[in-house]
Amino acid sequence: MRVISGSAGGIRLESVKGHEYRPTAERVKEALFNIIGSQLIDASFLDLYAGTGSIGIEALSRGALSCTFVEKSQKAVAIIRRNLDKTGLRDRAQILQCHVFYALNRLAEKRMSFDYIFLDPPYEKGMANRTLKEISSLALKLLTNSGIIIVEESKREKLHLEQNMILSRQETYGDTSISFIKPIFCNNGS
Repeated sequence: MRVISGSAGGIRLESVKGHEYRPTAERVKEALFNIIGSQLIDASFLDLYAGTGSIGIEALSRGALSCTFVEKSQKAVAIIRRNLDKTGLRDRAQILQCHVFYALNRLAEKRMSFDYIFLDPPYEKGMANRTLKEISSLALKLLTNSGIIIVEESKREKLHLEQNMILSRQETYGDTSISFIKPIFCNNGS
């Protein structure tokens, strides 16, 4: 596993040993960031279920202004820290070691918003849909007006969008599906 492009391009990242971790395949990661393209420059990025931090680190390497990593495993958080140090990107990163739903509520309370929210939960456990529902229940406070939610999941899992979300693009790579979801913000004059 390596950083594909940008300021840390080519640097090999540490990975977490164990069957519960499934790093994003390199070709999926490359396709994802080719789709985002230059819109990532100076963007704020939220990496949920961060694992080793590979996706968030790629975002930082390609010009994202900041990345907040959310991961509950102490072992994985230690690897995220080492990978950030190895790539020289730690000064633009924040790591929250906690459950994703706790982190989402905490970030919303702090009025933090992101240009990109990326989630790669365990496959086929319904976590992608539960996480989208939680983001929706927070009235999408975590997204900027042009923000995008990106979901990586098994192509066998059926994605259920909330009423305030629309699917703008979906791509499949082998067993993996990448969905780009845009929020629908209601402007009621308040």
